[in-house]
Amino acid sequence: MPAGNEAVAREDAELAARDGEFGLIDTSDDRSDASEASGAICFTPYGQVPRVLLSYGIGDYITEEMGRNLDYASAYNRAIAGRSDYPWPDLCRVPMKSDDMRDSDPRRVSIAARELTAEPKDIFEAARRGSAKEVSRFLDAQTLNALDPVGMTALSWAVARNNQPAVETLLAAGADPWIGDFSRSATYLAAALGRDAMFKRLAARRGRPFDKWPASYVSAAVSSDRLPIVRQMFAQSREKFHIEFLQQPLPSATMFEFVLEKQPDLATPLLFRALPSYSEGRPDLVRLALARGANPNALVDYETPLAKASSGIGETNYEVVEALLKAGADPNLLSRRKLPLWEAFGGIRSDESGRHWKPTGRPRKIFERLIAAGADVNRPNWQGIPPIWFLLFPYSFDRTRYDPSSVTPELLELLVRSGVDLNAEWNSKRALVAFESQAKPSPEIVTALRKLGAKP
Repeated sequence: MPAGNEAVAREDAELAARDGEFGLIDTSDDRSDASEASGAICFTPYGQVPRVLLSYGIGDYITEEMGRNLDYASAYNRAIAGRSDYPWPDLCRVPMKSDDMRDSDPRRVSIAARELTAEPKDIFEAARRGSAKEVSRFLDAQTLNALDPVGMTALSWAVARNNQPAVETLLAAGADPWIGDFSRSATYLAAALGRDAMFKRLAARRGRPFDKWPASYVSAAVSSDRLPIVRQMFAQSREKFHIEFLQQPLPSATMFEFVLEKQPDLATPLLFRALPSYSEGRPDLVRLALARGANPNALVDYETPLAKASSGIGETNYEVVEALLKAGADPNLLSRRKLPLWEAFGGIRSDESGRHWKPTGRPRKIFERLIAAGADVNRPNWQGIPPIWFLLFPYSFDRTRYDPSSVTPELLELLVRSGVDLNAEWNSKRALVAFESQAKPSPEIVTALRKLGAKP
């Protein structure tokens, strides 16, 4: 792939199109699904590109040359997908600012990339947006159950785009609703997109290739948040459902009330999925999970629910912390070698630094709530180091090295008001002595420590 500027990419795209080549450069790093290309967005299963010209894998580290290649790929794809003669205009297009570029959202397949008025060119396009008559025009033994470039049958597309006349025509002709990869069959898509009536009809058709509903189908149905579909699956033979398979946003509490009735062991996994993390938490699901027996002190990947909730500064963090404490969460239980209290204190430092966002006050509120719940402000960490030491000298590889961003005089005052012992010893030494021995100790911190009662 040549590394060049946008003009070169556009010229190359023009030459390729003249030769009938409309493939896109896929720049995803996972070959299991040829996910959407940089510079183009595809409204297909998991953003799959209809035709891949070149797969250019990327890793975590982007070199300068790789950056130029990615710029070229983006410009090339924009030029191809933006053409008036692009063969799949309702599947892929140039991204807009309003687009969600996550390629893992299975619901995107239900949306057209752009509205078209011209007559459909094949049975797949007719199934997506055509009339029953237009579908019939392309219908024959070869096209009925054929797969298109992204592995979809015409029936799959008719279900995905909720084209009822096309569904009726294809079913009457004998279309098989089970054909296609697990995420591309018509039956799977009816479940994933919450098409209740369609799912009921399709699931009753003969030819089902499995005895039990696969976990992938069950997860898709639960994610759709449509109880009629989930009830039907749970009433039949099925594989065990795993909450870990669900994507954000999580379905409603009503859905989980039903699921937990059938699988009570999912209460604790649901608790962890509903905690505030990279996205806002779900306090309603946290409360439901706790009410159904979730363990508020469970350890998953070395992390407790309380520590996970205490570390964030989102709008739901305090509400979740409150629910966990009321359910019996232990504020002194170590998580990833940290206590919930100091997870919250880290949030205070970020919140009040003003470097990244407007302070909210929520981390401080969580900090104070944990102390009120019995958090021990002087409990040593997993290495036996007192709090004043690991707060002033946070580097685990060098506990004598001060970090200027660790505390401020105001935060030191908060710690003292909360009961932190400034004179706790470690290795037979007090923190003030170690701090003053720094090559460039912060004079305002030295003054604050002495004013607040620290002794040499």
